[in-house]
Amino acid sequence: MADYITTYIKRDVRQVLEIRDLAAFHRFVTLCAGWVGQLVNLSSLAADTGVAVNTAKSWLGVLQTSGPICLVQPHYRNFRKRLVKTPKRHWRDSGLC
Repeated sequence: MADYITTYIKRDVRQVLEIRDLAAFHRFVTLCAGWVGQLVNLSSLAADTGVAVNTAKSWLGVLQTSGPICLVQPHYRNFRKRLVKTPKRHWRDSGLC
């Protein structure tokens, strides 16, 4: 699994987004895996990783686009609440998590 993560970060993510600090991105992925099933809090992720909130948002988008993470929107009867409330972050591959 460690080799899979290294390959994913070094090869696949670099094709999607030009990441300069691979160590910070690896730390970001590890934090996302540690908080599986939790509400997405970009400011906390960014602060713990040591990057800007916009960077954390783009990295989360890359993880979502490339497949390991999916964001699950909350379900409410009120449609506005569905759009406004914070989604939860889940991993598609529990072994990778």
